Amino acid sequence: MKVSVDAVTPTSRRVCVSFPATEITREFNEAYRSLNKVPLKGFRPGKTPRSVLTRYYGAKIADDIADKLVEKTVGKALVECDYPPASSVTFDRPKPQEGHDFTYTLTFHIVPVPRPLITEGLATLDGVDFSASPDEISEEMKRLRVASSELVPIEDRGAELGDIVTLNRTGLLDGIPSESLAAEDVSLKLGEERRYPEFSDALLGAKVGDTRQVTIMIPDVSFDDTNMAHDAGDQDGTQPQPPAKEATLTLVVTGVSREDLPELDDEFAKDHGFESLKELTEHVALRIKERKIKQHTSAIREQNLNTLLEMNPFPVPDEVIEDRAHASFHASNPDSGDSHDHTSEQLESHRTLVRLQLRRDSLIQELASQKQITVDHDDLESALSEIAQQFRVAPEIAMKLMGGPERSYDYLHARLLRDKTLDFLASGAHPAGTDPDLTRDPKDGDIIAENEQAAEVGA
Repeated sequence: MKVSVDAVTPTSRRVCVSFPATEITREFNEAYRSLNKVPLKGFRPGKTPRSVLTRYYGAKIADDIADKLVEKTVGKALVECDYPPASSVTFDRPKPQEGHDFTYTLTFHIVPVPRPLITEGLATLDGVDFSASPDEISEEMKRLRVASSELVPIEDRGAELGDIVTLNRTGLLDGIPSESLAAEDVSLKLGEERRYPEFSDALLGAKVGDTRQVTIMIPDVSFDDTNMAHDAGDQDGTQPQPPAKEATLTLVVTGVSREDLPELDDEFAKDHGFESLKELTEHVALRIKERKIKQHTSAIREQNLNTLLEMNPFPVPDEVIEDRAHASFHASNPDSGDSHDHTSEQLESHRTLVRLQLRRDSLIQELASQKQITVDHDDLESALSEIAQQFRVAPEIAMKLMGGPERSYDYLHARLLRDKTLDFLASGAHPAGTDPDLTRDPKDGDIIAENEQAAEVGA
């Protein structure tokens, strides 16, 4: 077998696999010997003339020999190529002829990631202090106290900042009654309405039974900004804001309460499963540190991946982008039909995402190969178990929510390979010694949420 690889374009390859005539003749002879053992009407077993066998079975024997040679050698032939296929492989496989050389051809697209990759100057985790500060611990303890607080009704005074006001709400939108603005048993903590501080201002001093009115401007959710977005983008590149409508709200106060925060002592700690306040505080500090490590590690990964893409430019095949963009479009628009007849505007966002994802995935795979970083079965099982624990479901249920065994393991393998590779670059440590807390950082339901939306699966 002889393999030759031709670079048709920077992003496509043609692989030719050739066999000498002697090998092809040997394959034909072996095939006819085996076939001659089968009785043929009018001839004794083993006595059928070769010409008769050729007349009846010659075409099938040639096809079988070609299939056998391709199946036996295609994997080895692809290894000879400088890059793995990034697209489906097109086969050109003629019928072999006895006494002649035989060649079949593979054609496919590739993503030519630079070799070697430039990896200098990446951000690292060295010298970063992840310890929890006193202010961070204090803020976390305050959240615990608020979560454990009891609401005490207030009857002897009006509502003040920090109080909880419960109310029923009706409203007019541009002077017309609007059902979408109506709601009952709405709770507001005065002073924490960041989006519409007008609520807190209107409800200060309110008591049970009082009625207050407030006027705010809210976005017009029915506004179609397609044309406006195009025009605004031509001017300054900013995203246009939809026009606002005036909403006049009537608020009927049904309750005013204050939060009765528990004392921060050993009894409070015992209520949360700890022996002492000191033990609880240490646990809170550790959790803050773990959260900061994960957040910082995630940010470092993304920063370094973007830096690597900038330092190592490489082309991606337009044909692959187009095919994957259409597939992505149809997956998110299942009622669009199978036709590729869509406007450029409809597909452009899909093209952009597919192009970026293909470049990111190709770069990670190349880096992992260069650094000999792998993901084994134990890694996959551990990651699946962590996600199952996050959502308090059995691993089998988590796997189902992620689209089944094949898709869940594909997703986890890609994510773990990315994280282990980027963590290796950021830490400079050998992959086997990488901190598992940093390499296994399940995002909160990203793939599960995606599949719940796509398959309408309720968690």
